[in-house]
Amino acid sequence: MSHCLRVPGPFWGGAGSGAPDPAKVAFSYRAGWSGTARQRSALHGLLQRQHCLHLARNYSRRLKAASDFVCRLMVAERCLLPPVGRQSGGRGRLLRGLCQELAVHTSHWDCLQCHMRRDPWLGPVLLQQPEVVQRMKQSLFLLALHALCLLESCLVALLQNWACGPPTLLSEVFQGLESYNQGLSEWALQEAKLGPGASGQQGLWGGRAFSVERVLAILAAERGRLAGERLSLLLPWQQAGTSDLKPAADGTSGAGEGLPAHLETVCREEEAAVTALLQELLASTDGLGHRLLHRPKQEQPPEPLTAGQVLGPALLPSRTSLDWLDAAGILYAEYRPLFWRAASTSLACQLELRSPLAQLQEGAWAALGRQLTHALDEACLPLEAAGELKDAALHLLKLDILWRWDPGFCHALGTSLVDKCLPKPTTVACSQTGQLLQRLFLLLAFSMRCLDTQPCSGDPGNRLLPASLPLQLLSLAVATSHASSYWATSKAYQYLASWSLSQFLLVTQGDLQLLKTEAKKMLVQVGRIFLEDKWKQSPLASHQERELSLQLHAAATSIQLFANDVLELFYLDCKRVSAEVFGQSMPLGKYWRLALREEVPSAPSEYAQAASQTVLAPVLQGIRWLSRDAQAVVLSQVMTAFLEAWMGHILAQKIKFSKWTTPSHAFCSSLPRWPCPRTAGTPYTSAAHGTGRGRGMAAQAA
Repeated sequence: MSHCLRVPGPFWGGAGSGAPDPAKVAFSYRAGWSGTARQRSALHGLLQRQHCLHLARNYSRRLKAASDFVCRLMVAERCLLPPVGRQSGGRGRLLRGLCQELAVHTSHWDCLQCHMRRDPWLGPVLLQQPEVVQRMKQSLFLLALHALCLLESCLVALLQNWACGPPTLLSEVFQGLESYNQGLSEWALQEAKLGPGASGQQGLWGGRAFSVERVLAILAAERGRLAGERLSLLLPWQQAGTSDLKPAADGTSGAGEGLPAHLETVCREEEAAVTALLQELLASTDGLGHRLLHRPKQEQPPEPLTAGQVLGPALLPSRTSLDWLDAAGILYAEYRPLFWRAASTSLACQLELRSPLAQLQEGAWAALGRQLTHALDEACLPLEAAGELKDAALHLLKLDILWRWDPGFCHALGTSLVDKCLPKPTTVACSQTGQLLQRLFLLLAFSMRCLDTQPCSGDPGNRLLPASLPLQLLSLAVATSHASSYWATSKAYQYLASWSLSQFLLVTQGDLQLLKTEAKKMLVQVGRIFLEDKWKQSPLASHQERELSLQLHAAATSIQLFANDVLELFYLDCKRVSAEVFGQSMPLGKYWRLALREEVPSAPSEYAQAASQTVLAPVLQGIRWLSRDAQAVVLSQVMTAFLEAWMGHILAQKIKFSKWTTPSHAFCSSLPRWPCPRTAGTPYTSAAHGTGRGRGMAAQAA
């Protein structure tokens, strides 16, 4: 039958016999042989189905094994982490076994694909149904990816939980990292062979290997967090209060008792513990140690050792104690800045959690920052520790500024809307809004003095806090200056327009002069601290500082110019109002000529009394709480304006007086004689007679 019947190649291969030689076959047809061909075709189909069932069983077993492994990882993720204070090496061995098993489950699709390629019976069937192959591949890939993610999270959690444990406890975890990296590399090779998007999930994350840098970052973050919590307990919170609002003088110690010694102890303990931990890391993982010792020179840290001092002529380093000590030194040089950066961040977070305590004690954060700075100056610490902790001290200063400036500024804005600007006998000549704005200036001045005492060492590119704090201080200073200028200017015009001279004089001679002084001091401080380019920041930060400095200079200049010009505005308005009063109430010629009396008038003229009550009385009432110098300046302006308006009206109307109706009698008898509380017994009329320009006008009229 084999000489007269041809069947497909796979059938012959499955039957185990070779194909016939066409040259030796004589073709003949017999009717009974057609049934045999149909039976053989059916047998061929059954054989194909049998091989497909074998493939389905293999796929189902692998799918079941991968699913069970994922379920075990989900259970292990909950039970691997021991309770606080309890650490067991059995969990480390369990995790290492899971990491070793990972390589089996990440290679399921590779093994299944090899099985399909070796079986010739599956080729025609799978070519007709490519979507079946794609679904199998996606299922196995997703399960492997899920296992990678779960195992990675377990490894990270164990590293964080056991970061401060004994080094021997972490050896099992370190060995598990090696197995995880091996399984991840095999997974990456499979994806590279299949090409991008082969798993059916575009942009799907495939896990990250635990390199030396990543392990150091995890350990440093956790140990730094705990160290920051420990340092927060060492700061003397009970000594930080309102008595520490002034920066300590140079050479004086403001640190808490024993704080420098505690910082040095933390450094020594951390170095000893981490060195042993890193030696265990290198001894437990061959791959990490090999990659560390054979990195390019430019990737190795400059201190404490260089790569040339560690590497030998051999390809693999010999496991001598010197090699591992040198490698541990290289790792510790990379670990130390990561640790202190995490410790500084943790310290700042712990201090922010104590915000209610800091709010109850005004200036507590700034005082703690100064104490920490002085402790760093006294202690012998590594450069990384000193730099990061000084950034934490500046962060305390920043917190103190924001927690006090924000509510103070909002309080000042709210008070300015309802403040009547009425003086209080028990306070200085300043309104409530002016006092609040002055406190903001004093707060910013104190913060800038503290900032000026901070040394600027280290790489500015790696220290974001010193770069941001000066900009924030400048921004707050600009906002305070603009608010002060706008409030003082608007209130002065408002009260002058409504002829509320008591409030006007309090704002212009009390608040405005005070704010002008504070703004001038602030401008001097900004010029000394920022324009000298002390912080050596990036060009963008320097440009922002220059812009803010110019805005602050413009706001301070506007306050100063308005303070210089406001008395001139006051003089012009007093002269205008006096002229209006004289024009409306002062009698003309006949009134002065008919009243011929031998005696001196005992009562003032009605027009003089009305003019003095309208112009002079509010001024005398408003200057009661001003200083003597301010009183003299205001009285000179108002008396000059009053007399000029009076004499100008007399000359314009050409009024002639008799002997007893001279303006001096009417004017002097109409002046109020209210004594000033600060200069009791001295009448205000004495200031009027001391005005040179007023005496000249009175003499001209007489």
